[in-house]
Amino acid sequence: MDHQPPPPAATGGSPSTRTGYWLSEHLPDGTDRHWSILARQRTARESDRAQVSAAIEAVTWYRGGAKVAFSPGALLNEIISKVTTPPIAFGISDLALELPEAGLSEHDRARYDSNPALLDPDLFETTSVVALAFREGRTVFCMYYLDEGVHARPVALDMRDLDPGPERSVGCAARLHSICQGRYITEGRDTRPCACDCGCRNRHQQATA
Repeated sequence: MDHQPPPPAATGGSPSTRTGYWLSEHLPDGTDRHWSILARQRTARESDRAQVSAAIEAVTWYRGGAKVAFSPGALLNEIISKVTTPPIAFGISDLALELPEAGLSEHDRARYDSNPALLDPDLFETTSVVALAFREGRTVFCMYYLDEGVHARPVALDMRDLDPGPERSVGCAARLHSICQGRYITEGRDTRPCACDCGCRNRHQQATA
């Protein structure tokens, strides 16, 4: 009987020391990216991780209550209902991915590892990425999932520090610029314009005009 084989060793990054993750990478912008064991069969090849990374870069972040497409929105609501800490933002990527099925047989896995073009096209699935962002102190955690219809498969975790620039909103400091409303609240609870140069103040003014 066919059984599910172990995926090949990664050609980039280093073995992860975090429980539940198999590979870690330190990105040029200072982000530490950890790849989930639960999606290892779908991200074992460097080219597949590159696809997912591109989808992560294409994520648009939203504040809670924002109106989004039904399917990813419903999936995100299901994920959020199971977490104990409310996210500071949720994200949806518009970039579609073509990844191998999670449960390839040993024969199909070997064919795919030798040359992805040899794998039967019916054994690829089209998916996309949805995400949640959390903040703990000065650390931002962005959790990414593969949208598998009725299920969300954890695929990667990004961890980074808040940017140290002064007079910025939490959204801009977390590099989630699209959730910034063009202002921030001081320690004295005063509201002042966000000083980030991402254009958040202009976007907010246009949205409220």
